[in-house]
This record gives sequence, structure tokens and C-alpha cells, in this order.
Amino acid sequence: MSILKCKMCGGDLEVTEDMKIVECDYCGTKQTVPNADNEKKVNLFNRANRLRMASEFDKATVIYENIIAEFPEEAEAYWGLCLCNYGIEYVDDPATAKKIPTCHRASFESLQKDENFELALEYADVVAQKVYRDEAREIDRIMGEILAISKNEKPYDVFICYKETDEKGERTVDSVLAYDIYDALTAKGFNVFFSRVTLEDKLGMQYEPYIFAALNSAKVMLSIGTKYEYFHAVWVKNEWSRFLKLMKKDKSKVLIPCFKDIDAYDMPEEFKALQAQDLGKLGAVQDIVRGVLKIITPISPVAPIQTPIVQKSTQQVVKQEIRKPPVIINNVSSMGTVRDELWPKGTYSNVINLDQFRHIRFFLAVSKQKLCQYSTIHLKFYIFNSSGLQILDHNTDISWAPDYDKISQGWVLRGEDGSAVPTGNYKAAFSVNDSQWFYYSFTVTSNAAESRRWQEAQQFQQQQQYQNNQMAQQTFGIMGQRRQYNLCQYCGGDFKGVLIKKCSVCGKVKDY
Repeated sequence: MSILKCKMCGGDLEVTEDMKIVECDYCGTKQTVPNADNEKKVNLFNRANRLRMASEFDKATVIYENIIAEFPEEAEAYWGLCLCNYGIEYVDDPATAKKIPTCHRASFESLQKDENFELALEYADVVAQKVYRDEAREIDRIMGEILAISKNEKPYDVFICYKETDEKGERTVDSVLAYDIYDALTAKGFNVFFSRVTLEDKLGMQYEPYIFAALNSAKVMLSIGTKYEYFHAVWVKNEWSRFLKLMKKDKSKVLIPCFKDIDAYDMPEEFKALQAQDLGKLGAVQDIVRGVLKIITPISPVAPIQTPIVQKSTQQVVKQEIRKPPVIINNVSSMGTVRDELWPKGTYSNVINLDQFRHIRFFLAVSKQKLCQYSTIHLKFYIFNSSGLQILDHNTDISWAPDYDKISQGWVLRGEDGSAVPTGNYKAAFSVNDSQWFYYSFTVTSNAAESRRWQEAQQFQQQQQYQNNQMAQQTFGIMGQRRQYNLCQYCGGDFKGVLIKKCSVCGKVKDY
């Protein structure tokens, strides 16, 4: 007889070699168990289950894989991999007092189609197969609920991964640094997932749907750490390890490790091939924002326009979003953009090149046919840049001319300081007599501007390469000095031990 730990509650299960299904005396859950014919196997299963129950899914995965390498026909090991891949934790159901699964690593792929699940069924007997199928269906149902919530979430540009509280429950330095970065990125129009802010209205709810949606939509992850153990905290590692897996499928995703007050070599092994950012350097936050701008263009979706407003009392422009597609305009005969110097006889286009012209004029013609009952119409007109910031606000009353069948109106669009309009994508919104809102998109381009941005990107990359080389040379020099004095080359701590010497500070084995 062997003692196995319950997968749900961790209680002791007394099992014999011929047992495949047991019921836990502590939580009352009927569950599958491995073949208890080998003491080493039993010990490995107990260790793997203990790690999985502590949400150390990656570490548990390694042990399950070791079990399979030695016992390739052990069905329970393949099922253990399924539980780790989907981040399954069993919690108490307040309604029934039974253990039910909850998912911390949702996926678009059904567990029942997972290769490990199929192998578990292949090596299990008929009774165990039924238990596996029932559990898999329940986990797929839960994932379906997660996906239903996550699909309604707005897309994110950047995901900030960090540790919010320390072992005493107090806020970490990482959280403060993350907030500074969050403010800087949102000021540029980026949609940023920052759990302290993003999840503050989700108290009492499961966070996984929102984390899952953000991990899949974000193009950039910033993983922040001021201590070695913070990078390896359970939920921090859960986020960056999942993002690394997504990077293998989507090459456009980028992870940027950000560290402070630690050696660059104390970051996770998985980050060694990535270009990191030292938050201890002057201007580090500005460098991060500039780097993100080189990678992606801000999405910045907000709510659809109802009545665009400007908070003039605070001199702040309210962010708006135009998410609806263009609609058929019944009472508007024509609209478009034209370079200001060619108004009013130019050719109207939704793509304007500013290489030779500084400003553009937005043109709108409203037909009298549908509005003939009005002697005067009230026109509201707004233009937004790609960050969702309102850059033009026009409200006016216009009277019909006796012999004209339409009203033509044009507005010159300039930069904030009267200079040329910045290149990028723009959207316009207007209404006539406060009726239905209509939308129009146009793009401002400049070959000269594109060339200048390319040169700036090259300069930025060269500067980053130089800084990384300088940091590497400095780091290797410090490590060499520490080796001369027989100290730990990673942190400078003293070694302890006789046969195996370990650093008394960071715990690493002496390797020189």
C-alpha cells in the first residue's frame, strides 16, 4: 500500500497496485490515480501534484515529463500534463461544498483535443477513461465561459507584468515603477493592461478571462522586476511564460525585460536572448515609450461616439473612439479631404501626401433634398487622430442660399502649433441637426516624414546596441574582479559548504 496525495485537496489517499479510481476521505472527490507499483513513481507524482496545487505549473510539467520518460504508459502522467497546460486548480464550490476545477491558463484549443489527453485515454482502462472524459468536458465548459467574456474585452497594445505586493502584503517598488510606465504609455494613446488599474473594478470576479484576452491581444509585454524572486513569483511567471509561448506562434509579439537594482544575469534564463531595459538609468521610461512606439502604433479604442465633448474648463480633450464602420449617408452628397492649396477645385481623396503642402482641408457638402424643411441646419463636426484625441471641434448653424441645392463647408486642418498636420490615420465624425452620426477615415502621408522616422529608428537601435555593449563590458569586468577574490561572480556573496560551495546570498553554486 502506498500513500498518494489527493489532486484536489492534498489529503492522503491509501492506494494499492490494482486501484485505478479512489474516493478522497477528506474532500469526497472520486479521482483517477497512477499505478502504485513503484515507490519512486509515487514520490514523483506527489511532488508534481504539490507543485501543481501551488500553481507552479511549469515546474510540475517537468516532473510529469520525467515520469513519462521512465514510465511511458502511465496514463495519469499525461493527465497531469493536461492539468498543467491549462493551469487547472481545484477550489471549493460554495454551493455544493465540492471541489471544482478553475482555469488559470485558458486556451482557444479544447482540452479534449489535446494530444496528452488522447494519450491518457489510450493508456487508461474503461473506468478511468470515463472519469477523464467527464473532467475534460467540465474544464472545456469553464474555458468556454472564459472565452465568452474575453472576446468582449478591448484589445491591448502593451501588457505590464510585475509583482504587486511583497510577502508582507505591502506594495512593491515594481508596482510603483509599473505605474510610471503605465502613465507614460497611456499618455501616448496606448491601451495598456496594468492589473492595478485594469482589474480594480473586477474585485470578486475571476481574473483569468481578462488576463487571457490581454495576453493574446497585446503586441508588447514589459516584464518588470527589482528582485530575482519577483521575476519568479508564481503569477508573474505564469504571465510571462504564457506570453513567451504566444511569441513562438506570433513573431510580431515582443517581450522586453525591465530590471532595476539587480544584476542583469539574475533575470530568468528565458530572458537571456532578449534585449532588456535597465530602469535605474536616467530617462529609462522615455526610452521604453520610444521603443514601444517603434514596434507598434497605438490602438486606443474607447467607446463609440454619442456626443463628442471637450472639457474646456480643464483644457483637456476627452478621448473618443469611432469604432463603427462607415455608413451610407442619405443626406450628404459628398465629403472628402484635399490639400488646402488646391481647395476648392482639387481632387478629393482619403489619402493626402504632405511632402509639398503643409495643411489639408476637410470638405463636406450637405444635400438640401432631405433637409428642405429646415431653413437653417446645425452642423457638428469633429476630427480625431489615431490615438483617439480630438484635434478639431466645430459646431455651427448654416442657412440655405436661395438658389443652391446643397451647403458646402470646408475646414483647414493644421497641427497644434499651426504647423503641418502630423502624418497618420484620422477619423472624422459629424451630425446634422443632432441626428445620426456619420464617420469618415483618411490618411495623411509624407515620404520625407517616413524617411526621417526610419533614420530615427536606426539611430535608436545603434544607441541601444552601444548601451548594451557598455553594460556587458562593465558586467564582465565586475564578475572577473569577484572571481579574483573568490566571491560569487553573480552577486559578490561569500561561498559556504565543503564539497559543494553555494553562495550565501543568492544560493547559486560556485561555477568557476
